[in-house]
Formats: sequence, structure tokens, C-alpha cells
Amino acid sequence: MNTMNISFPAHASGLLVLASLCWGGNIVLGRAVAVDVPPIGLSFWRWTTVACILMLYNHKRLSAQFLIVCQEWRLVATLSLTGMAIFHSLQYSALNSTTAINVALIVAVSPLLVPLLARLLLKTPISSYEMLGIFLSFLGLVFLVTRGQPGTLVALDFRSGDLLMLVGACSWTVYTVVLKRKPDSLSSLTLLTWASALTALCLLPLYLWESSVGGRTIDLNTTTVLSIAYTAVFASLAGFICFNTGVAILGPAKSAVYVHLIPVFASILAVLFLDEHFHTYHALGIIAIGSGILVTMRATPTKTNVQT
Repeated sequence: MNTMNISFPAHASGLLVLASLCWGGNIVLGRAVAVDVPPIGLSFWRWTTVACILMLYNHKRLSAQFLIVCQEWRLVATLSLTGMAIFHSLQYSALNSTTAINVALIVAVSPLLVPLLARLLLKTPISSYEMLGIFLSFLGLVFLVTRGQPGTLVALDFRSGDLLMLVGACSWTVYTVVLKRKPDSLSSLTLLTWASALTALCLLPLYLWESSVGGRTIDLNTTTVLSIAYTAVFASLAGFICFNTGVAILGPAKSAVYVHLIPVFASILAVLFLDEHFHTYHALGIIAIGSGILVTMRATPTKTNVQT
């Protein structure tokens, strides 16, 4: 009995770490192709691809759970808009007009807001371990993104993209908390399928505007195809399935702290693929973030049945 209680949260932790790895790679990819691939276009084709893949793979369950989806259409629409259409589109847009340090700091806002919003909407108690863990993890993240010199925060040059990323971080906070309201009768895969399709539909007019009025079109080449493939398979399918399952097991407050791992993985991947260098402050920041996650996990896990 005790073994199952330990392994189940550990399994959820592994899924959340994997989701953060996929999304850290998404940031590095967004930075690498910002000039060549327009943000809304990348987001639109990402979710269109995901919707097509899932509808082909999950068509039988879609029919079986169609009535449940109709009953929970408000939930599906909210998750689609906040966690998919708004957050990721704004993140891609922000990477075109602000620095990586600013984006990483603003993304770190969401784990701090999740316990407060969960308390307000779900009446979820905030434990001292959760708050301490989030605080330690945030300190590690600040140390990481400021390159070991937190004093540089006062000299940060905030740009127009920072406002976009701030809205995106708040949007992700809403997604993380509302996700806890998913009924057990609705599978995570079915939810992701319909949310992806709705996201693509919502982004279509913005994509057409970006292509016509904005003059930024997507050229069919190796860069765009590989970018869309990564964002669809890893940043969307693998990332969201792992994150949604982790939230169902651990709850939004504990799961949100894993968002602090995204810049950690982004830094490591940037060293490997963008010829950036690994420094002592990277190691110290990662240790602090890991300590924060371990402290957070000492809180009693939320017991939830999970369907995929």
C-alpha cells in the first residue's frame, strides 16, 4: 500500500519533468526560428496537425464520449483558449520582440499564482511545503536567468513582448487550475483532441490576418516542416498528455512548480544546439529548483483517477 502511494506521485513527477523538457525545447526552437517562421502561423499549423493526428487515432473514443464533451463544452473551450491558443501564440510572439531572460522570468510568475487561484476557485488549501517549495524553486530560477547576479533585475530592459508574455503566463495559470475540474469520465486524450481542434479554429482568422495584412507567410521548407513536427509531436502531444496526467494526480499547485524546470531544460538545450556555454550559476540554479520541487512533493498528494 505504501509502495503504491509513493510510486504513483513519482510517476506523475516523471511525466511533469518530461513535459517541461518538451516545452523547454519548444522555447529554444521558438528562439531559433523566430525570424523564419511567423508566430501565429507556427501555432496554427501546430494545433491543426495535432487535431488531425488525434482525430485519426482517437476517432472511436471521440464518438463514445461526444455527449460528455457537449456537457463539458465550457471546460474544453476554456482550456483551449487559455493553455493553447493564448499562451503558446503569445510565447512565440514574445520571442520575436524580447529577451530570453525576460521571457523566463515572466513564465516563472505562473507557479506563484497557481496556489492562490486554486484556493480561490477550487477551495484547495495551500500547504507550507508547497509555498516553501515554490519560493525555493523561484529563487533558483531567478539565479539561473540572471546568470548568478540577481542585482541585474533592476536593470532589465522591458519591451513590448514582455506584456504579451505576462498575459500568456496568467493564461497558463488559469489553464493549470481549471484543468483540475476535468471529470473522470472524460479521457485526457479526448479532451486534448477537441481542445486542439477548437484552438486551430480560433487561430485561423488570426493566421489569415498575419499572412495577408501582416505579410508574414509560412514557406514550405525543411525548417518549417521540422518546426511544426516538433511542436506537434513533442511540445503538444507528449507535453500536454504528460502535464494533464500529472495535474490529475498531484493537483495544480504541486504540478505548477515543475514549470520552473522549463528554463532549466531550455538552458541545457541552448548549450547543446545554440552554442551557448554552461556556467556555475546554471548548476546552482538547477540545484535550487530541484530542492524546491522536492520540498513541494512532501505535501500530501491529491488522489485522482486518471484516464488517457
